Amino acid sequence: MSVFISALSAKRELSSRIYKSIRRCGLVMVVILMAMPATRSATAQVVTYTIDADASSFSFTVEHLGMLNVTGEISGATGFIEVDLTSETPVSAKISIESRTIDTGNQSRDESIRSDEFLDTDRFPSIEFTSATFAPPVDAAQEGVATGELTIAGQTRTIQFPYTLSQQVSNSGNRSIIIEATFIFSREEFDLEFGRIMDALVGDEISVSVRLAGTFID
Repeated sequence: MSVFISALSAKRELSSRIYKSIRRCGLVMVVILMAMPATRSATAQVVTYTIDADASSFSFTVEHLGMLNVTGEISGATGFIEVDLTSETPVSAKISIESRTIDTGNQSRDESIRSDEFLDTDRFPSIEFTSATFAPPVDAAQEGVATGELTIAGQTRTIQFPYTLSQQVSNSGNRSIIIEATFIFSREEFDLEFGRIMDALVGDEISVSVRLAGTFID
């Protein structure tokens, strides 16, 4: 009888050890899974759109003399936008425009803006934006919010702005998108100064409107 009790006790002890071992392994697996970096959903379908320079536009407005608005455009856009087709949300973007293409409709003023006293386009031929995050709209009636780094004349600052995105698919299967956004930035934050006299005549806030067109050929 004592032999049977001893065997039963040993069996119970062995079962307890196996249970504890399995439990420890399970906890280790949970910790490992929690420590793993987040990845895109397996169901996400990400498409890269190439910027269509001819269909894209960048315009800006700045106050002049305290009562007039000067408007201008910049062209020569290149870059890409990655979009998750499942959520219809941008994933990442890198955009560059040619600063020397700035056009305010006044040649003398444009040459001054391109000079080393302001944009210094010889040293800094492009204005660039690199995204950090794209928050999707809460619902169809609202805009999403983009955050990223804007670089002008060698100065990089973090900006945030609302955006809208629309997508189209042609009969041949080619995809296209339009992203539209508006934001305001401060000249002073980017060290864009004309000098004491001109700074008093030109407004500090510059309003920017962007229309980005991207294409993808399937």
